[in-house]
Amino acid sequence: QQPPMSPARPAVVVAVVVALATVASACKTDLDCQLNGVCSANGTCACDAAWAGDDCGDLQLLPGKIAYGCVASDPLSCNVTSWGGGPPVQDPATGKWVFFVSEMAAHCGLSVWQFMSTVVKTVGTSPDGPFVREKLVIGAESHNAYYVQDPLSKKHLIFHIGTSLNSSKPWVTNCTNGTTPIPKDLERARRASVLPSSSYTPQIHASASLDGPFEPVNVSGMAWASYRGASNPAPFVFANGTVLMIYRVYNGSTNPHTSRIFASRAPRYDGPYEDLGEVLHPAGYPVFNGSVESHVHEEDPCIWRDARGHFHTLYHFTHGHGFSEDGITWHWADPKARGRPAWLTTLAMPDGSVQQLRDSERPRVWVNPASGLPELIFVASGGRSQPTHADGRQRGFTVVQHIKT
Repeated sequence: QQPPMSPARPAVVVAVVVALATVASACKTDLDCQLNGVCSANGTCACDAAWAGDDCGDLQLLPGKIAYGCVASDPLSCNVTSWGGGPPVQDPATGKWVFFVSEMAAHCGLSVWQFMSTVVKTVGTSPDGPFVREKLVIGAESHNAYYVQDPLSKKHLIFHIGTSLNSSKPWVTNCTNGTTPIPKDLERARRASVLPSSSYTPQIHASASLDGPFEPVNVSGMAWASYRGASNPAPFVFANGTVLMIYRVYNGSTNPHTSRIFASRAPRYDGPYEDLGEVLHPAGYPVFNGSVESHVHEEDPCIWRDARGHFHTLYHFTHGHGFSEDGITWHWADPKARGRPAWLTTLAMPDGSVQQLRDSERPRVWVNPASGLPELIFVASGGRSQPTHADGRQRGFTVVQHIKT
């Protein structure tokens, strides 16, 4: 059964968020359990295995491992910076798992992401990797890779930002190990090479085969085109081909700085897309206004649908959790109100220790098609901090963690 996602536009309703307390409190509906469980007859939340806490808002994760790339503290075992991707998909022709990931070109670090990011195909023997690079599928500039298949046409889709039309721009050419050295002219070259902000809006490449070629899609009715700073597309495709897309809108200013979450939908992946507006209210602000406080400040959404048919999203800045019964009306489990984020990223180190990664971005959740359960989360990380400096040391990598089932 499909939720009400037909192309005809209904009135858009945005939920008023009720602050979720950190102390035990009675639930009245499953919404009080963040749709991650059910509200039992005694008024307490019975959480799914993947979630815990009084409000079922704490994602239960095992220590992570490297899915693609390598951490800076390792003996050098790779020469690339990767920056998230997926979710993975199994190739029925080979039985291998395919993971499309953002990778900086020419062995450079994340400091060049605005003009040297590409999308590459990697393969592994299991959905959690590790994955090995096979080939380039989308050239620079392409970033924020997000894979999904259209069940109707069977096309393989990669949503991303960047137009893949940056071959004429100057590149940094002296990178060797997945980090960017510090040539005197780097920042000057970088500024000269950065594309206009309109080049970073959501784009789609499509292919009939996981092996490519992936060709740009001529998208009609791009609802996000009217917003300055639209980026970070997170698509969900229904069985009938309808697309729901969550994305970020950034105002490009540091005062006040806003990075808000919007939604759009289309009858098929190539459009036309219609605007569903901003969808997340912070706790205590049921109405959007001109203040920064009345908007959820987030980026890097991912989206999935659970076995009950409910929708969920995770984000970078606060590691917060959004949830919806129908994909139209969204609720925000405000981490400030909860007193904690929904998820934390850890990495099992070679010496047996487990390290918390302060920097974890671009989340992607893989739902096992056999069980209907979310079982893996992939994130991009630089370890202690976002690895955006050209210092010859910082390297980005992609981590996977198992979700308890």
